[in-house]
Amino acid sequence: MSTATTTTPTQEEIEEFLLSCRYGEVEEAQAFVEKFGQAAVEGARDDRGNSAVHMCCGNGHVGTLAVCNPV
Repeated sequence: MSTATTTTPTQEEIEEFLLSCRYGEVEEAQAFVEKFGQAAVEGARDDRGNSAVHMCCGNGHVGTLAVCNPV
């Protein structure tokens, strides 16, 4: 069950989240998911259209991927 609030992340928060995914910072990514919810994760894109899943997979961060894309 999600405990996310209904606030919308700022562009800066999205950028920080994507960097967390890129560098495998699980705790930071988890904090974003908990604060903004799965919809914000799915909508987060960089200026090239890359998603959080792309950042995690492209850099081999399986733990962070599990936070962003729970199965």
